[in-house]
Amino acid sequence: MITAEELQSRLCGTSDLEQTIDDLNESVWDMSRNDPKHGVTLCHLIEQWSRDAGYLKGLARALRNRALCHQRLSSYELALKDLNEASRLFRDLNDLSGEASTLNTSGLIFTELGEYAKAMECFEQALRKYETLNYTIGIASTTSNIGHISVILGEQELALDYFKKSLLLYRSLDDKRGQAAVLVSIGNVYASLNAPTEALKCFRESLTLYEQTNDLQGKAVALRHVGLIFATLREESEALSHYEQSLNLMREVGDKRGEAAVLIALANLYLKSGNIEQHFSLIKSHLDNALPIAESIKAKTLIYEVHRSYAEMYEMMLDYKSALFHHKLFLNVKESLMSEEARKKLRNQQITNAIEKAEKEAELYRLKNQELSEANRALKELNDLKTELMSFAAHDLKAPLQSIMTFAELIHASSDDKASVEEFSQNIFNASERMFNMVKSLLQSTAVELGKVEFNLHITNISGLVQKSVAQNLPKAISKSQTLYSEIAENLLANIDSERFLEVLDNLISNAIKYTPSGKKILVKCEKKFPRYLQHQGASIFISVSDEGQGLSEDDMQKLFGRFQKLSAQPTAGEHSSGLGLYISKKYIELMGGKIWAESEGKDKGATFFIELPAI
Repeated sequence: MITAEELQSRLCGTSDLEQTIDDLNESVWDMSRNDPKHGVTLCHLIEQWSRDAGYLKGLARALRNRALCHQRLSSYELALKDLNEASRLFRDLNDLSGEASTLNTSGLIFTELGEYAKAMECFEQALRKYETLNYTIGIASTTSNIGHISVILGEQELALDYFKKSLLLYRSLDDKRGQAAVLVSIGNVYASLNAPTEALKCFRESLTLYEQTNDLQGKAVALRHVGLIFATLREESEALSHYEQSLNLMREVGDKRGEAAVLIALANLYLKSGNIEQHFSLIKSHLDNALPIAESIKAKTLIYEVHRSYAEMYEMMLDYKSALFHHKLFLNVKESLMSEEARKKLRNQQITNAIEKAEKEAELYRLKNQELSEANRALKELNDLKTELMSFAAHDLKAPLQSIMTFAELIHASSDDKASVEEFSQNIFNASERMFNMVKSLLQSTAVELGKVEFNLHITNISGLVQKSVAQNLPKAISKSQTLYSEIAENLLANIDSERFLEVLDNLISNAIKYTPSGKKILVKCEKKFPRYLQHQGASIFISVSDEGQGLSEDDMQKLFGRFQKLSAQPTAGEHSSGLGLYISKKYIELMGGKIWAESEGKDKGATFFIELPAI
């Protein structure tokens, strides 16, 4: 292994500095897996020499290589910083291969950080560049990485197709390290499909290949996965042996993420042993060591796995208060890891990629029929709607259902503790109410989208409805120490569906309460004035809801009334939002001949939502 002193000597004694820098960059690229700490040191020296010599190609490669070493060490912020500069340099040099490699590495980092939509975007861009270059090893790598995103989406069969394509490409190149990595991925899919024999075969083949290439980090990963299969098969001694070997290697190469993952696996092994009292201290020690590591590298998937194991451990020890505490943390982290908005972006990214591929194929066959194009556009809109609705149902309903199941189990386990039963029962009611409201919003938005909403328009006293909505929402405001007051002109009439209109008012006022801090004021006004947006003779009725909350950014204003939109503001007391309320409100108001909009001076400056209706 080259030392810093040897590197200095080679750089000082060379007659061809650029070629020497290129050779050293190749050496560090190979070193990144087994000794990333040393790789960082050498990359720093190569970076300095490249900058001093004005050799941009060498500088870009040194930064990329150092980013890869940082990634191996779970130093993600440093890695992304180097990748950003390397990407700019490769772009300036018109080095398509270099750009693709930085995108691929960025995608890996975003995957480990739980930023799956960003990861998918990076992988797809990298793949297009590699395909342009016909660079087989790059295509194999990014194809495998896209397979990992498919696993995250729960599309195991699709993931298996990606991995098998990648494996064939690596085998055509006789790339043992690439084969080993993909075999681990294939083994994980088989394990998730409850096929441990096939999974173990893949993991063992991967382990052999990593040993042949002397890849210590890869060997550590394969050992951990072999241990997981033995744990599934209840062969605890074999699982323990493989975990311990993996842990030692992870620590040797400085892989913090891998170390935390093995510690969690060890804790879970003892949890499943059936002797919780005997192993409690050991399980807790492993989790106590894993959590700060996972938090320090911001690995959300590991953080929620730690809290899930904590919750299981304390439940088995009949410490229901601690179990509930960690279960809530587990759900919170999991929800932030794969929020509805992130899942929607990820799905839409895949849909966009599929559409782009279809368009390329259509161009090849010269299918330019306008009627077919219109049909494709309509199909895309329907497909987007279906994807969004399925994503919403699969994700947002899963969390409250999981909470109901957990609290029901806790009630069963603590039936003699009246206080706990009451608390858990209330939690079940809250989760059920949240799920009911989600389903209600989902059905309403679908009906609106398909044009199946029926309206019962009649002349209605708007003033009375506004007063009623304020009164209904007053207890919520009081519970948050907010002042909810109104200025309502009497006997203002409009031709509306009173039930739908009341839903809109409740949504606007409850949103103001939800996103406004405690102690602040919310004003609801109802008055008659000259029209502002509506083109009609006579006056208009204006209803406004003003708050002193978090305000709206320019980006918020652009997507304010969109379907499934989550804005930058966050509920101030942990309330939940479906992202459908404003979308439904806008459709309802427009179908009643009115206009709805919002105004805000910016973040933390409050917001005002307006409704304008033709007055009778």
